[in-house]
Order: sequence, then C-alpha cells, then structure tokens
Amino acid sequence: MQENKIEDSNTNSQFNPFIHGTNSFILPLLEHTEMQILSPIEMIRKYNVAPLGGEIGNSLDRPQYNGDTSFARLQAKQYIEFENDRRFQYTLDDVIKDYTHFKLTKMIDDGPIFYDWEQFEKYAFSDINYLMLQIVQKKQLGQKVFWKDPEHLDELFQKIEATIQVYWLALIIGKYIHPDFQLIESFGRNKVNLINFIGYENTLDLLCKKIIDQQLNIELIYQNPTPENLVLIEDLLALPPRTVPELQHGHGYVEVETRIFTQKTAEYKSEDKSSKAGSMFKQFSVNQSYGIDEWLRQYAHGNVDSNFYSIVEPHMKGLIYALSQKKEMLKQLLFDEVKCPIIDINSEFIINPLPLVLIFESAGDTPYEDMENGEFRISVPLTIGKDITMIATDTDENRERLVSFFLKNNIDNVEIVLFDQLQNAKKTGLKPSELPEQIKASSVPQGFLRQMERDSIHALVAKKQNQSNALELTHLEDPAIRL
Repeated sequence: MQENKIEDSNTNSQFNPFIHGTNSFILPLLEHTEMQILSPIEMIRKYNVAPLGGEIGNSLDRPQYNGDTSFARLQAKQYIEFENDRRFQYTLDDVIKDYTHFKLTKMIDDGPIFYDWEQFEKYAFSDINYLMLQIVQKKQLGQKVFWKDPEHLDELFQKIEATIQVYWLALIIGKYIHPDFQLIESFGRNKVNLINFIGYENTLDLLCKKIIDQQLNIELIYQNPTPENLVLIEDLLALPPRTVPELQHGHGYVEVETRIFTQKTAEYKSEDKSSKAGSMFKQFSVNQSYGIDEWLRQYAHGNVDSNFYSIVEPHMKGLIYALSQKKEMLKQLLFDEVKCPIIDINSEFIINPLPLVLIFESAGDTPYEDMENGEFRISVPLTIGKDITMIATDTDENRERLVSFFLKNNIDNVEIVLFDQLQNAKKTGLKPSELPEQIKASSVPQGFLRQMERDSIHALVAKKQNQSNALELTHLEDPAIRL
C-alpha cells in the first residue's frame, strides 16, 4: 500500500482528529508498554504482552502484517465519491458502536494450544501471527503453554524454513529459470495435461519435502545464480518419468525425466499482465490454491511472463523477511522460556470494561497508509499523554475511573471527554475545549438544551465557519476534565 503523509488536522478550521475505538482491556496492558499504543506484534516483540480482545481480523492474516493500529477521522461521512465510485467510510458512530464493546478473546482457556497443523502448513504458515498471539495470551494469564502434538514442533520449524526456501524459488522463476515453450508446444494436444501435471508435481508440500530431503538452500542459489547452481533448480522442478503414462510425446511415451523449466531464456512474451501481479501475489501469500504450483502453471501456459515476476519481486522479498522474522519470534516464545508479565484477569477494567475512543491529532510528520475507506493505519507507537492527549468515554462515572487510572500512573496531559461532547465537536467543528463556557459548565438532562444556550452555540459556529445555518446539537455533559 502507498504510504501518505497526513496533513495536520488543525490546518483548517474544523477539528478533525484521528479516532480509534477500543475499551478498557488496554489499560492493564498500558502499564506494561510504557503507556504506548502499538500493534499486537510489536507488543509481543518489545514487551511480551498481547491484546486480550478486540478485532484482529485480516490485519494479522499474513506474515508481513503486524496488525498496525487503525484510525478513522472524526469528520468522516458515511460515503464519499472516489474515482466515480461511492466508497464507504468509518464514521464516529461506527467507531463507537462497533469497536468499543468486545469480550475477552475466545482463544484464552486452560486447555492446550491446539493447532490444525495440516491447515497451518497448507496455507504456508500465513497465520503465524495468530499462533504467537495465542501463546502470549496464555502466558500473560499465568497459564502453562503446552501442545496437543508436541512431537510436531521440530518438524514445524523445518517446514517453515522450507516454505521460506520455496519463496526464494519463486524469485528465481522468471528471472533465471523459464519454461521451455518449444518443448511444451511439442506435446501438441497433450499440452494441457502436461501443464496440469506441472502443478500436481510442484505443490508447496511436495517442494518442501524435496527441499528438506535434499537440504537445499535456495537463497544461496538466488544470491549466486551460476549455471551449476541453477541446475539444482532444474532438477527440483523436473517432472519424474512416466508422470502421465498416457501423455504422448511425439509417437512415444515419456520414459525419462522431463525438464520443463530450464535456464533457457523464454522466447514467449504474454500480453501485459502487470495488473494481475498484485492480486496473484495476495493469493499466493495466503491461499495455496494459488501457490507456487499455480504460478508455475500460469507461466507454462504463457498467461504471465518474466515481467510479472519482476513486479512481484519486492513484495516477495518482504514476505520472506517477515516470515523469517516471525519464525525466530515463534522459536523464542516456545523454546527460550520467554517470560510474560502476568495480567490480572480480575482487574476492574476487564471485569467491568468501559468503552474508549482514543483521539490523536497528527503533527503532520507521521506516515499513514490510506485504506481508501476512511481508515488509516499507523506503524509507530503512540504514547498516551504525548501523542494521544484526548480520550472519550460514555459516562461521568467511567470518566472518573479513567481519571483515577491516569493519576495513578502519573499521566497528567490527557483530556477526558464524553461521547456526547465528541459528537458535538464533530457537528460544530470545534474542539471540546472551544465550546462556549456556559455550555461546558452546565449539567443538562439528556436531549435538552435551553434556547439561550443553543443561540450561543449557533452564533459562535456561524462566526467561525462563516455559516448562518443553525446546527442542532446533541446533549452536552459536564466540562472536559483535564488531568
């Protein structure tokens, strides 16, 4: 995704900060992360703690993802026009409704960690992040980490490493190794059967077994692609004799090993398939129905050419780096007896959680990824009291609970506001602290404002925004409490 620099939200007249929905499950964790909000994987890497709940979704379903913290914008509308299309955006209402109420993750229990090893391998260990998350969650609750099938652990790491080698193989294909199109065409009407068997004989599982058995280091071959080294790749991808007894080659049968992929430069060039590169790589990294075997078949069919592989090369290297890194993290969690801080499951903030919206006004120097739906992700830690200086919750009682928590932890630069005040900040474009004093100081019954107070707000808004239309505001509670 393209990284963009987001302009300072205060460069225009409207108060339009970034907002993140969560709940008080994060508070006991903040005491172990130096009051930093950061991605689940960075929490594990730096502090050996992990979130106890919340939406993880597809932000961790690839090794190269860390679950970077997601934000919406306060002033976001439900839909926007984008390149002749109508795009959904997350609004303040969505954030409060869908992201501030969640339960403890279902993965937390007293039983063993059970993983469907077959599925784990089939999808190229793409959910390695979830596995690490589960391990740390159990450790930080004081539960023993043990395995349903502990004898598989050594084999597990062998297969992860072999999978990484298959990714290096994918980098060699199209760069140093190409289909022999002349040989493929010589199979005539049996060409399609031949190409199908290229896939059958080169699945991720079969290639991993060959790599483990032959102790191949394909990364070294990629780094040093001599003709002698590349012969090892030709051998690895060769179809065995009599793969298809009925597969005719000329007038006879295939009696010997068939090298469909060789160092011979491919003469065939397909039409430009660069637009397919992103979607095919996405499938490759999470769905082995479109894995290395499908890539080989597509190349042998001529549906993609060497240009396609050059396009995906940087993405593949990112995947290799991420899976290598996560493999080492997993190994440390399992074998190095990493100690995790114990989180009190009976904390008042877990037993009786309160909804939170974290409010962040960018200084304009932090990179974000625009998800094209009004969602932004940040990959650097944000510190409460420094980067996040405003937090909203639902009631005065919960506001006081937050005040007590931050005072206890010596955080003295956080403004605590209510959801109603945040809604009014959205409608007026004003910061909660900029609202009229008589409104801020009043304690008004839900849904009621005196006409004088309404007139005061309308006048201020009209002056600031050069608008004459009156705005109907929701209930304003007590003034924002600044610690």
